[in-house]
Amino acid sequence: TWNMPYHVEHHTLPQVPFHKLPELHDRMQGWHQVTSDGYIAFTRDYAASMQIRDQAAHE
Repeated sequence: TWNMPYHVEHHTLPQVPFHKLPELHDRMQGWHQVTSDGYIAFTRDYAASMQIRDQAAHE
């Protein structure tokens, strides 16, 4: 999967070699304030938050 589960880690510290991303992931647990269970979960949660925001704006 090309270490795609470590996308945030790669963009946080791009100088870390590809094969070290799993270790970096373990070291960064709890460091990021916002996390999700993957791309699909993030997209679902983001769309839901936008819908709630849109509804609140029209009330």
